[in-house]
Amino acid sequence: MWTLALWTGLALGADVDQLLAQGRITEALKVAAAEVTANPGDVEVEERFIDILVSIGRAAVAREQALAAVAKTPTDADRHYLLGRATPDDAGSMAAYEAALRLDPSHARANMGAGSIYLARGDWPGAKQAFERAVDLDGSLEEAWMGLVRAHMGMNRKAEALSSARAGLDAVVDATSLALLYADLAPASDALPVLQEAAAAAPENPAIHLRLSEAWVDANQPSKARQAVVLAARLGADPLRVRHITRAAEELASGRLDVAGHQAIVAANAKLDAAAVMALTDVVRRYPRSAVASLALAGAARAQGDAARATSELRKVLTLFPGDPDASAVLGAVLLSAGDPAAALPLLDAARAVHTWDVDLWLAACKARAALGQRDAALALFGETAEQFPASGRAVAARPAYLLELGRADEAYEAARVQLQRQAFSEVGVVFVLAAVHSGRKSEAAAWIDALAKQTGRAELAAIAARLRSAP
Repeated sequence: MWTLALWTGLALGADVDQLLAQGRITEALKVAAAEVTANPGDVEVEERFIDILVSIGRAAVAREQALAAVAKTPTDADRHYLLGRATPDDAGSMAAYEAALRLDPSHARANMGAGSIYLARGDWPGAKQAFERAVDLDGSLEEAWMGLVRAHMGMNRKAEALSSARAGLDAVVDATSLALLYADLAPASDALPVLQEAAAAAPENPAIHLRLSEAWVDANQPSKARQAVVLAARLGADPLRVRHITRAAEELASGRLDVAGHQAIVAANAKLDAAAVMALTDVVRRYPRSAVASLALAGAARAQGDAARATSELRKVLTLFPGDPDASAVLGAVLLSAGDPAAALPLLDAARAVHTWDVDLWLAACKARAALGQRDAALALFGETAEQFPASGRAVAARPAYLLELGRADEAYEAARVQLQRQAFSEVGVVFVLAAVHSGRKSEAAAWIDALAKQTGRAELAAIAARLRSAP
């Protein structure tokens, strides 16, 4: 994926973990970089900075810095460990971890790193041994505990996985990620108190509050579920999951759905295969006034390519609940995919007026206008969508992409160029390159790809740039 790092304003005093939990990656990177400067030699701080660089496609930068540090102090096991962390390929990463362990066999983080490679290779016993060594050496390593749990799960040893997760929660202070993993494995009654503790320890973490709201639904406590999901929404949690939990809580309170029915829906939603359609058909039969059940069945039917069944279920919801924004949104998308933009557009616009946070709805409404030949209206809404969702690469790239589709390559090039100066989204970069090529600016396209190749260390991108330069 073509990605450039973005440097934005720094919220002074912000916590890196909190920023990451809220999806504010570029701000987290700024804070993490400042922490590295303020805490030289702190492996945990450097590790986190490397992880953020790798996550945004700047592994080459992270690796270059780590290699320089190894060259400066080649007998320092920490430097080799961090090199392994910054190396994207398994073989190179493992070689660095092994070098760290030769220098210091008791290096807990290097054992943890080796475990992650075994885990990626599907070597569950090897991962288990490495992670066990890591937590024996340093019980505070949450990542090692999580790796140990996953190694047990890879060997279908759920009891051992739960036991390890519980031991990790006892050993690590504020282990929010481990709490989420434990909640996915443990019985609902056991998960709930762990999630409550995690929410108290990480009050700004949207994922914890969202998962806690689901646990309250499982505990048949709809009012507490609503309180938790409202907080999760305020913190920036996934709006689609927020909406699902909110509706489930409402239906539990009204009696249109019960806990068993909701659990059946959640289980089916995890698969969305033919068996899920059958299971959800039975759920709808047992809970005929549940919009959550009918919406889930429509989604599963759509995933199986059965647009007629999906349409039928969605119209049923709209009969029970006229103007329902969820049903309107999905039905609009189904009709648009089926080639009926005229019928889709009013549904999409009505749903968009309620779910103003849903970028997919905005983009679908744009595409419906474009499909109807309403070019000016589509361009205007594409522009409004970019303003409404400035952090979405898809939203920002959509208008330049539509201009290119209309054959207006010069305008598409300029629009993409301006957007790249604001934020270098990969989606916009792709449109910029295509528009540059189609408007006779191959050298500009090659220069942009070259810059990305240097930043990411991807040789194939440099080769593409070279081909562009040599093309007639």
